[in-house]
Amino acid sequence: VTGIFSDLGCDACGTGLQILAENFILGSERNVLGVRFWGGYHPGDLSIDPDLFYVKIYADDAGGAAPGTELASYGPMAATTKEATGVVLFGVAEYVYTIDAPTTLSAGTYWVTVYNDTAAVADSWFWEAGDNDPVAGILGQAWTPDSPTGPWNFDPATDMAFELICD
Repeated sequence: VTGIFSDLGCDACGTGLQILAENFILGSERNVLGVRFWGGYHPGDLSIDPDLFYVKIYADDAGGAAPGTELASYGPMAATTKEATGVVLFGVAEYVYTIDAPTTLSAGTYWVTVYNDTAAVADSWFWEAGDNDPVAGILGQAWTPDSPTGPWNFDPATDMAFELICD
């Protein structure tokens, strides 16, 4: 029922940019096919077509407080799928997006970033928050107002909504 801006063209952010990263654990090697996530455009529901999403996967920076080495990068690109969920959040439509992001990851701790570039419209894109997954989740997320690669600030109280799509 809440979200946080993750956008290169964030009009609502004091710095004009804010990128979010969410951490997760894989118990065994996985062939990742894509990432599914939820979000929308605020304040006027003015989406860009096509979206300019970026999805990046990082190794953990020793201890779970920040992304480390970038392992895979996708974008800028339109979502592979984008569907309205019928939910209204902050007075705007919520969407569920899928981005193809094929990569193989071994067992371990990782981070995923999802952000958009809405510089062409007056709205900013938000990534919806979620509940911590008790099996593959780690409490908290990281954010940066400086660049898509950090430096990162750890937020121990918030988790972002996403699913890895694996074979």
